[in-house]
Amino acid sequence: AGWRNTAEVAKIAKVFAEKVAASGLKLTSADIQRHLMKRKTDPERSLNELHELLALRSAAATSPDSAPAGTSRRRPKAEEERSPKGAKVGTEAKDADRPTMGASVAPTAV
Repeated sequence: AGWRNTAEVAKIAKVFAEKVAASGLKLTSADIQRHLMKRKTDPERSLNELHELLALRSAAATSPDSAPAGTSRRRPKAEEERSPKGAKVGTEAKDADRPTMGASVAPTAV
């Protein structure tokens, strides 16, 4: 194994890209990078083991409760925790109208 000349690596890369495209799966750049980095000294091995990545992602795509190894599936925030961008939530909202230590508060007319 090991690095081959540029023309060989280019051919392997082309076949790799064609197989990914033909799979119809949407892979993230992180998916592909993780796969390639584990096999970085052997481009041919990365091509030969591509089926493992495709099978993993295919299984994840059909199972809404599973996430591929090395990834996490974030749950959306509860409705009461969601806020428009820049809106204050939680303690920040409660403390928004309170003066901070050392802050001067102008008297209000009644």
